[in-house]
Amino acid sequence: MENVTQTNDNKKKKSIPVRILKSVLYIVLSFMLLLILGGVFSAIHRKKVLSVLPGGFSVYISTPSLWNAAEPLLDLQAADLLLTGETMAPVRGAFMDARASSLRTNKFVSFLAQRKADLALYKTENGGFDYMVTLDLSYLSLFTRAGQYIVRGMNLTDGFSYNSSTSFFEYSTDGSAPIYITPCRNLLLVSSSENLLRIAITTDSDTYTDQQRELLTKKTDRNIKIVTDSLSFAKDAAKGNPAIEKLTNAIAENSFSEIILDITNEKISIEASLPLNSEAEQKTKLHSLAERMPHESSLLRLFPKNVQYYTLLNAGSLKEMKEAAFENLPPSQNADALWNKGDSLSRMIFSLSLDEMIFSWTGEEFAVMGIEGFNDPVFALEVRDEMQRENVFERFISSIIIKNDASLILDGVRLSRIMLPDFLQNITALFDVQIPSPYYFVNSGFIYFSENPETLAALYSASREKKFLTANENFISVSTSAKENSAVSLFYNLERSIPFFIKSKRSLSDALKLYSLGRLDVETSPKEIRIKLEAVSSHILDVKKVPGFPVQTGRTDGNLIQGENQVFFLDGKSNLKMMQFPSTKVTSYEFEGLPKNEKVFITDSKSSKGVLWAATSNGTVYLFNKNLELCPGFPISVKQDIHNGTASTADGLIVCDEKGNIAFVNVKGEVTQSSIEISGSIKSAPAVTKDYAVFYDKSFMGSLIAVSLSTLQETFYMPVPSLGFGPPAVAQEGKKLYTAFISQNGNFCIWEDDELIQESSVKLDGVFFAPPVTDGKFFYVLSKDGFLSRIDFEGNIENVKIPSIRNASSGIFLSAQKNIYVSPGSNLIYAFTPELELVYGYPVSGYGNACFADLNGDRQNECICLSLDETLCAWNLN
Repeated sequence: MENVTQTNDNKKKKSIPVRILKSVLYIVLSFMLLLILGGVFSAIHRKKVLSVLPGGFSVYISTPSLWNAAEPLLDLQAADLLLTGETMAPVRGAFMDARASSLRTNKFVSFLAQRKADLALYKTENGGFDYMVTLDLSYLSLFTRAGQYIVRGMNLTDGFSYNSSTSFFEYSTDGSAPIYITPCRNLLLVSSSENLLRIAITTDSDTYTDQQRELLTKKTDRNIKIVTDSLSFAKDAAKGNPAIEKLTNAIAENSFSEIILDITNEKISIEASLPLNSEAEQKTKLHSLAERMPHESSLLRLFPKNVQYYTLLNAGSLKEMKEAAFENLPPSQNADALWNKGDSLSRMIFSLSLDEMIFSWTGEEFAVMGIEGFNDPVFALEVRDEMQRENVFERFISSIIIKNDASLILDGVRLSRIMLPDFLQNITALFDVQIPSPYYFVNSGFIYFSENPETLAALYSASREKKFLTANENFISVSTSAKENSAVSLFYNLERSIPFFIKSKRSLSDALKLYSLGRLDVETSPKEIRIKLEAVSSHILDVKKVPGFPVQTGRTDGNLIQGENQVFFLDGKSNLKMMQFPSTKVTSYEFEGLPKNEKVFITDSKSSKGVLWAATSNGTVYLFNKNLELCPGFPISVKQDIHNGTASTADGLIVCDEKGNIAFVNVKGEVTQSSIEISGSIKSAPAVTKDYAVFYDKSFMGSLIAVSLSTLQETFYMPVPSLGFGPPAVAQEGKKLYTAFISQNGNFCIWEDDELIQESSVKLDGVFFAPPVTDGKFFYVLSKDGFLSRIDFEGNIENVKIPSIRNASSGIFLSAQKNIYVSPGSNLIYAFTPELELVYGYPVSGYGNACFADLNGDRQNECICLSLDETLCAWNLN
C-alpha cells in the first residue's frame, strides 16, 4: 500500500512541470494563433488606395515595392543634379543622409519596406505642393492597428507627438511644418496636410471614373509608375519649343497621362502616353497628323552603321507636314505670302508649281543624319515616284538659272550638284535649313543631299557593305522598346548632337546629359500619342565631375576654408559665403560698411566654440558658428591694423601688425596684447604649432621670431640668410620646434629650436616665391620653374618636375595634408604623395587650396576647389 501511495505522489510531482510546460505551450500556440488570425483579418479587412486618395492631384506615383523603387535611386548621379539648387537644399541633405545610412544594409528594414507605396501631389494656393503617401502594410497592419492605441499614451520623443484633437500622430523637428501620420486599416497614411488626411480617413469610396481607375490601378513590370494631368505634362515638356507647344492643343483636357520610369546610373527608360482629344470640333492639321498610324519605316532599316545621329519623320507626306507647319508658324514670318511668291516664280521660270516641284514625287519619310567623321549633315527624302522626280529635275536643271554639275565621282558613286534659286532657299530657311548648293545621289528609293560630297560618298560606301545601324550595339542598347512605325524617331549622341529636350537649363535636362547616347520615339494613333525615351551612359562626359557642380561663386581669392560639414570663401572683398554639405545650400554674410581699401581675412577655427575666424584690416575680429552666425561676444576690435593675414590656434586667433604688435583673441572674445622687437616689418601671417607662433621679420638682415602662445613672449630667435616670401613652415615634436625657411634665391634652412640642423643653409636650384609647407614628416618647397622639392628634417632632398609648368611665379598655393597639393598660379591643382608620385586623377581644374568632404553620400571624400572662372568645383577622384 505504501508503494502505491509513493508511486501516485511521484506521478503528481512529475505532472506539475509537465502541466506548466503544457500551459506555456498552449499560451504560445494561442498567441501565435491570434497573431495568424489577426494577420489574416488585417490582410482581408482592408481599404483600397483609391478610396482614401482624394481626387484633384497633380501627380500620382505608384510602386509595387517601396524598397525596390527607392533604394536604387539613392545611388543615382542624376539625383545629385535634380536636387542641386537652393530650393532643394533641405531635400538634398536628407537624401544624402539616406544614401550614407547603414539602414540600407539592414535586412529587417528591407523586409518592412517591401510594401506597395503610392504618392499623390496636390497644388497649393501659393504654388507649392502638399503630398499624401499611402503604404500598404497588408498583414503587418495588425501591429499598426493595435500599436496606435498603445503608443498614444506614451511620452513620444525625437519630434513625434500625438494630437488627441485630430487623432493624428505628428512629426516635426526644429520648428519645421509638421508631418501628419495615421493608420487606416491596412494602410499607413502620411501627409503634409491635415485637411488631406482628414478627407482620406472619412472617405468610403473613390470618385474616379472607370477609365481613370483602370489607369491608376493597372499593374506594370517597372519599378515606378507616374500618372499626371496630360495637358499640364505636355505643356511643361514642350516649354521652349514653339513647334511642339502647338501640338499640345490636340491633347485631351481633364485626362491622365501614364509615365513609366526605370532609371539606373547606366540607363534610363521613360514611356509616357498622352490621350488625344478625339471629340474636338475643329481639328488642326497637326491634330490630324497626330491621329495617324504611321507605316513601318523603310529608311530606318537602310541607315548604315556609320550614322552617328538622326532625326526621322514618318508622320505624313511632305505636303501634309508643310500645311501643318504653316498653320502654326507665327504670322510675322509671312509663310503663305512667301510660298505664293515662290510658287509664282517657279511657274514663270520652270513652268512648274512648287507643289509639282516638291510634292509630286516625294513620299512620307524624311530624315537628317550625321555621318561618323564628318560635320556636314545629310538630308534624305523618300522618292515615291522616280520617273516624276527625274522629270522635275530635268525641267528645272535645264533652266538657265540652275547650274548642274555631274562630273564628280567619289568611291564609285556619281554625285551631282545643283544650285538652288533664292526663293527656294528662302522657303527652306523658314525651317532653319540651309542647302544652297547641295550634292545628291539616289539609292534604294531615297534621295540624299549634303553640301559635302565626301559625306555622301562615306554614306554610300557604308551602305554597300550591308552593315546597318540596326545591328549596331549602341543603337540596340537604346532600342529595346522602340517600334519601326514611329511618327518621329530621334537617335542622338551628345558628342555630335543635342536634342531639344536637353538644351534647356533645367535640372532635368542636366540629369539627362549624364546619359550621352539615346533614342526618342513618338508613336501616334487615333487615341493617343506615346513617347518613349531610352538613353545609356557611354562615359563621354568628364566622369570626374560631381553632378551638380560647378556652382557659380563670384570673384574669389582662392582661399577656401573647410569647416565641419561646410566650406567658406569670400565672394568679392566683403561677402562671406558658406556652402553646406551634402545639401549644397549657400548662406552669405555681408561685412557692411567696409571701406574700399579694407580687406577681410578668414581662417578655420580649431576650437569647438566656432568654425571660422574672420578679421578685417582695421582690426575687427569675428567668430562664426556652423550656421554662419556670430558667436556670443563677437565682433570685437583690437588695436592692431591687420594687413598681413591671421592664424588660428587651438584656443583662439593670433594677429600681428607690421610693427610687431601682437593680439591674441580667445573664443570668449577676450584679448591679450603683446609685442616683439623687430628690425624690419611683419608682412605675413605667423606659422603656428601647438605651443608656438613663428613670425618672419622681413628686412635685408631678416630673422624668424618664435613666440610662446602661453606668454606671447619671444622664445627663439633665428636669423635668415636672405630675403624670402611669406612665413616659414613649422612642426613640433614633443617640446622641440622645427622651423624651415626658403629664401627667394633658394637658400633653405632648418632649425631645431633656434639651432641650425646643418652648419649652413641647403642651396636649391631656382627662384622661390612660395613659402614652404610641412606634413609633420617632411618640408616641401616649389620653385618658379615647377620643381617640387621634399626635404627631410636632416636636410636630405628629393624633387620632381611638375608636368607642363614653366612659370609658377604668382598666385602659388602649396598645402600639405594627406597628400601635397600644388596650385602653381594656373587653373590647375596637382596632388602628389609624400613620395612625390602624382596622385591618380590629378590635375583637376581649380586654384588655391583644396578641401575635401563627402558631397554625395558615397562615404568617399570629393575634392572641392575654387576656379578662376568664378565657380566652385567638385571632383570625384575615387
